[in-house]
Amino acid sequence: MNKKITLFIFVILMLTLTSCSKKTFTVGFDTFGGTQINDQQVKKDEKALRPNDPIKEGHTFLGWYLDDEEFNFDTKIDKHLILQAKWKTNEYKVTFIKNNEEVLLNENVKYGNKVNEPDPIIIDNYTFLGWYLNDELYDFNKEVTSDITLVGKWEKTTYTVSFITNSDSSIDSQLVKENGVVTKPEIEYEGHTFLGWYLNDELYDFNKEVTSDITLVAKWKTIQYTIRFNTDTDEEIENRYIDHGTYLTEPEISLEGYDFLGWYFKDELFDFSKPIYGHANLFARWEMSEEFVRENLENVVQSETKTNINLFSYLDKCSAEFIWESSNEEVISSSGRVARFTKDEYVTLTVIVLYSDHQYELEFETLVPKVTLKPLVKGQIVSGYLADYGAFSGISDKMIEQLDYINYSFGGIYNGELVLSSYLNKELILSYREKGVRIGLAIGGWGADGFSQAVRTADSRTKFVKSIMKVIKEYQFDGIDIDWEYPGTGVAGIEYHSSDKNNLTLFCQELSKAMKSYREDLILSIAIAPTIAYYDLAALNKYIDIFNVMTYDFAMGSKAAHDSNLYGYGSTTTSMSNSVEFVKRYVDADKIIPGAAFYTRRGYFASEANQKLGASLSISMSHTPLSYGELTKMLLDNPDIVESYDEEAEAAYIIHNRWFYSYDNPRSIKAKCDYVKENNLGGLMCWDLTDDYINEEGIGVLVNAMYENLK
Repeated sequence: MNKKITLFIFVILMLTLTSCSKKTFTVGFDTFGGTQINDQQVKKDEKALRPNDPIKEGHTFLGWYLDDEEFNFDTKIDKHLILQAKWKTNEYKVTFIKNNEEVLLNENVKYGNKVNEPDPIIIDNYTFLGWYLNDELYDFNKEVTSDITLVGKWEKTTYTVSFITNSDSSIDSQLVKENGVVTKPEIEYEGHTFLGWYLNDELYDFNKEVTSDITLVAKWKTIQYTIRFNTDTDEEIENRYIDHGTYLTEPEISLEGYDFLGWYFKDELFDFSKPIYGHANLFARWEMSEEFVRENLENVVQSETKTNINLFSYLDKCSAEFIWESSNEEVISSSGRVARFTKDEYVTLTVIVLYSDHQYELEFETLVPKVTLKPLVKGQIVSGYLADYGAFSGISDKMIEQLDYINYSFGGIYNGELVLSSYLNKELILSYREKGVRIGLAIGGWGADGFSQAVRTADSRTKFVKSIMKVIKEYQFDGIDIDWEYPGTGVAGIEYHSSDKNNLTLFCQELSKAMKSYREDLILSIAIAPTIAYYDLAALNKYIDIFNVMTYDFAMGSKAAHDSNLYGYGSTTTSMSNSVEFVKRYVDADKIIPGAAFYTRRGYFASEANQKLGASLSISMSHTPLSYGELTKMLLDNPDIVESYDEEAEAAYIIHNRWFYSYDNPRSIKAKCDYVKENNLGGLMCWDLTDDYINEEGIGVLVNAMYENLK
């Protein structure tokens, strides 16, 4: 190395060491109630910087002082200092004026002090109202914090206007300023029409100026009411017209086969002994015979029942209340909800026909035929999650025909219990059982809280399990899917606990026992990531029927990557096959159902020149995804877009206009189905069914690929 360069480096190092050892002092600023000023660290013999002036309400800043002398910021600092702010209290002008803006008085008041209230100013024929600020009466106990102008206000001398209502109500007198006008009061008198206010038997003109005390008198006309009769028969009764406060004669009426119970007004028996005080629509009420009651109810409870029954509480022309009881509440509830099991069920419905003075019972037997569900053949299970966020209107008949199992998403957890949102279209999704599809209820989802709290203790687990069984029995779901993302971690913004992993196993043990004791064919499944960090997979294998492995969302970062690839590619090992191989170490292979993505992950390349797999993105793959249906429509509308396929990864992708799209298509689905069969897995599932593309024949393209290649 050149000697001159070596010497130069040595000098630089010595200067750096010298400067690093220079002592530093703190210069603080005490603002005495003003806005805070940060301390400064100043090296020895250097100068402090003058900060921005602090602000203190009602004061003027005079400068920074040290030992009662204004500090010179050109002074070199050789010790620690605290500079003190000096302030001057502001003084404000209070001006008192009359209505005509004539100045009566000026007074100077220091900030925070109060202004003295002047004596009232007397003006003939006027009453002094006080001093006002911005049209509001000024509070002299209030501290002055700015210049203000107070305005004195007066009002003219007033007269009294009294009112005689000639009704059952009264109206307060009005005080009216001299040469002012009286405000016309609103008044009502039941059963009367108001004719006006009169002064000395003449209709009063409310535009007239008041020059003395006066009394106004109300005049009225009695109203006539219309009484209408609804006989609920072919017989008609003419309307009656009755003066307010007079009486109505009861009309006579009869109907063969019925007892007349009386005329009713708003569900109450009308009392003809009381005077009339309004219009009325009277309805005849009848008591139906027992034979006719049975005939009506036989039309409601058929000999065979598949759908919910309207077990009404009342019948037209019958005063009885109907109270229903069921011999099997789980099959047909007393409210008429019907649940279909996997075997025929005969149910007896008993109705108590309850009158005010007597009652009797009627019985009806009905068959609830079994629903025949598709068998779940290991290795051929076609299943999928179906997300309903309030807009679900159904899937095609062809998709229903090809599916074995649907995980309806999502149930939630509130106060340690399973709850179903009112927006869920439960009746529609459960109707698919009629065609043999098993409907499971998925609980949770990303960001769904409540699992950790619900499974934390033995009592809370029992409470949670009971609430789940209540929902299963009410709706006859065919299974439960636990979608806890994820036990023992708050990555999804949920509450978690170190005991979550163990508590999940205990919970599944208890839930599995309760489900199997109710219906042996119920399915307990769980959605998992391929890890043992969150789950004790070996222990769960004893209680879980299906492990839905979430083999998607592999691409969520700032590199163009496959989202749901079957195999690893390049240096990337994350894949469905590796995920399954990991889970197989702990779980029976035929219980494993990996997932396909029915949505499209997309990202935007950072460079136009570098558009390829693995390249950097300026918009990450976590960007809002497209459904496969939306992607397909984009391809149909843009023939210039070319699909690509990574044969190493078995994954479809598109690169177009700097966008990178990663998704499953029929080819990648086939590869996954082949893998499922080769490895003796349970089947293939997807997230989620509503994202599929439905063609003109009503076929879900991706579901069809699953069905064709697994079946």
